[in-house]
Amino acid sequence: MVAGRFRIDGWLGEGGLAEVFSAVDSDGRELALKALHAHLAHHAVVRERFEREMDLTRRVAGPGIVTVFDIYEHAGRPFFTMERLRGMTLADRLARGPMRGDEARRIAWEICAALRGPHAAGALHRDLKPQNVFLTAQGVKLLDFGAAKEAEEPALTAGSRVLGTPGYIAPEVWEGDPPDPRSDLYAVGAMFFEMIAGQRAFPVEEPSMLAALQRAPPDLRLVRRLASKEDAAIVARALAPDPEARFLTARQIMRALEGASVSTPPPPALRYARGEYDVVVHQVVNLLSPFQRDAGIGALLKRLDARAPRRWRWRLAGAGEATLAASANRPCADAVAALCAKYRVPATVREARDRSSTEAWLARRGAFLLVLIASLVAVGGGALLGSGARDCAFAGAIAAVLGYMLSWGLRPALSLSPLRDLPDRTTSRDRLAAALLRRARALERRAFRLPFRARPPLLEAALAARASVEKARAHRDEPVSADLLECAANADDLLDAVRSGR
Repeated sequence: MVAGRFRIDGWLGEGGLAEVFSAVDSDGRELALKALHAHLAHHAVVRERFEREMDLTRRVAGPGIVTVFDIYEHAGRPFFTMERLRGMTLADRLARGPMRGDEARRIAWEICAALRGPHAAGALHRDLKPQNVFLTAQGVKLLDFGAAKEAEEPALTAGSRVLGTPGYIAPEVWEGDPPDPRSDLYAVGAMFFEMIAGQRAFPVEEPSMLAALQRAPPDLRLVRRLASKEDAAIVARALAPDPEARFLTARQIMRALEGASVSTPPPPALRYARGEYDVVVHQVVNLLSPFQRDAGIGALLKRLDARAPRRWRWRLAGAGEATLAASANRPCADAVAALCAKYRVPATVREARDRSSTEAWLARRGAFLLVLIASLVAVGGGALLGSGARDCAFAGAIAAVLGYMLSWGLRPALSLSPLRDLPDRTTSRDRLAAALLRRARALERRAFRLPFRARPPLLEAALAARASVEKARAHRDEPVSADLLECAANADDLLDAVRSGR
């Protein structure tokens, strides 16, 4: 007997923090009893987290979440009671082998359905894995809600500040970004892969090897030939390394699992960050059409959400090169260079210290130098030729133009670089704000192509997207919230409907 009213009659299992028993209440009701491990009961932070798990599970109660009742203590060990479930965990089911596609889709759909309520309430699971998904005759139940990133728990995280299970943790969380609903959906994708393939998508647990694997998710159809193209596409999108390229909401995955089409998100914004590298683009002038605008540069700048001053374009045409990104860190510079290659714009990455020693001086005093050169040439030429004031002025003008053209190869125009004054880091909210702004602009463009009466829904969605942009930027260091993701998903749906004529 514990706490004077619960009789323990069996042991059900254990995890890193607690163990679970089957018990019977004094009134004969069957329950499950989850007790913190005895050796952790004295740890104040762990006890607080254990109690927070119960409070959170209670707050997000729903048909797909295990029901918890109350918290007690026995012999110094806190425990809480919850409903007694009949069935097996998804891990137990996977031990028997892979599933049929329809069974895997049903379970994944029910997991997403269970997540919708908590995500809308601002709660995340943070440790979704087969051991925390319970299969009952009535459907799926999610266990162990509320695992958190705790900086104060180094002993519990084995040297990592991220709580969770390797292979189901999203790559951006490994890298230190705060988790958001897309992190839970990444774990759903990993479990969906495992259900169909019969093996884990990322079988290693060593962080450096895991990071390399997660950057190139496996193709489901190469592992399981019987898998459908639709299921492989769902897995590929759910396990995309970049959260901006994944499903945005649980509702989107549910629609995909039902066989409906899900709108494709716009290309994600890069992770801009300040550093010690420049990206220099090169352009060979076409002698047959020297004044023709390079379409590759225009498309590249549009993809980067960057604007190039006219003087920057003049320098590119005159000197054959210009700095596209100034003082970026190496990952950012490499990403920009990769996009340059995609749009067939020659580019090189160089260290900022390799800039010409005259660049900074000329950037500040180039105009003065040109005036001085022009004046000297004009005066010297006029005196040499014995010409009048008009001829001296004409010679000075020619000298100024020639001097300016000759100095193009030296003047860096770093202050005119389309990507300059980069932030120390780009947060998840920054990137989503950029994507929302792109969606708002697309909605506005589409709206003005439609008849007047058909415009209001698109303009209202564009206004909502712009309001979400301001909200995202106002608290840029906070995790991405479900309402921001829902706004982006709604905008994608509207754009998809307009494109398809619906």
